[in-house]
Amino acid sequence: MNRMQRQGALSCSVVVPAYNSTPFIRQALESLLQQSTVPEEIIVVDNGSSDDTVAVVEKFGPPVRLLREQSRGASFARNYGIYGARGDLVAFLDADDVSLPLRIEKQRQVFMESPATALVFSAMAYSNGDLQLLGRLSRCENFCEKGFFGQLLERNQIGSTSVAMVRRSRLLEVGGFDVHITHNEEYDLWLRLASSFPVKYLDEVLVHYRIHGSNISHQREAQRANEKKALEKYSLVQIRQALKVTYPDEPYYQQIAIARILLRVENICGAKEHLEALRHVWPESSDAAFLLGVCYQLSGKNDKAVREYHSCLELNSNQAEASNNLGVLAAITGERNRAVLHFQAAIKLRQHYSDPIENLRIVHSPEYNPSALRSTLNTLRKELKPL
Repeated sequence: MNRMQRQGALSCSVVVPAYNSTPFIRQALESLLQQSTVPEEIIVVDNGSSDDTVAVVEKFGPPVRLLREQSRGASFARNYGIYGARGDLVAFLDADDVSLPLRIEKQRQVFMESPATALVFSAMAYSNGDLQLLGRLSRCENFCEKGFFGQLLERNQIGSTSVAMVRRSRLLEVGGFDVHITHNEEYDLWLRLASSFPVKYLDEVLVHYRIHGSNISHQREAQRANEKKALEKYSLVQIRQALKVTYPDEPYYQQIAIARILLRVENICGAKEHLEALRHVWPESSDAAFLLGVCYQLSGKNDKAVREYHSCLELNSNQAEASNNLGVLAAITGERNRAVLHFQAAIKLRQHYSDPIENLRIVHSPEYNPSALRSTLNTLRKELKPL
């Protein structure tokens, strides 16, 4: 029994799923071994790697443990680590990310002070493949502890699995990760935890998230499909109740949030009816105009979508997502020069806005393919992820 266990501290296991992670896995593990309080065990679950990942991990001694399984996806790998963990708490770290030295200590302390808490997450900083910081953060600035489930329904507020530490007993109680969800699988788990147990947030950077060419988070369509699967587990009654807790005295934000969620589950007719009713009460809402534009665009009624996006910009000239979508609609009707102007306007408004940046590249490409253009289907976050 080590010193921290003698003092009654909660023990911590870190689960690191790895698949062909040779370029990064050493730095990830070293970041955990250099913690101010080193976790009791670090479980690397190799997910059928064909490179030197296993050889690199095997060079580490305790507290690093290697578990190997067939290539069945990140959800299965993380569950394998959870079930094999001995700690009271389970932290996660992807093999291409790094934890800052105080991460384990600070997150564990929150659990020590709050026995009911099931999940603690933190802010994170984005870096490139060489771990050079890109100057952007992922934060949950408006974190509402009592209303966090509603915030999470509206949009995933947790930047990455790598920023999370969870009480192992609660992980087992909710059944761990859903192995049928293969992209953005953590979102489903966060919803299940937050719907039943308290969640805490540390508004400081404790993890560096590495952006590189093979990040699974680049697979947008699969992410959206799996977010839809996760959200469909909750009824509209549950969603409304949760949002009333999140926005107790703000009916406008309740209603906009419901519209966003309806669009995310592809209930376009329901979202459209909801937004039209909302606009009767709040006619100056640029968000309502933008989301109505999305409804019409997804329904193939592009002329009406164009009118709504222009209405949105008249109400709020800074709404860059409306400019981007106007560019997409102009491009698919052959107005490439007009499309370029819209994409450039969107980028001028939001520097790290990836959709118009990618759309400009597509429009100027010799293999121009209008079907590859990226529409924005939700209002933008305050902080955007760097490219």
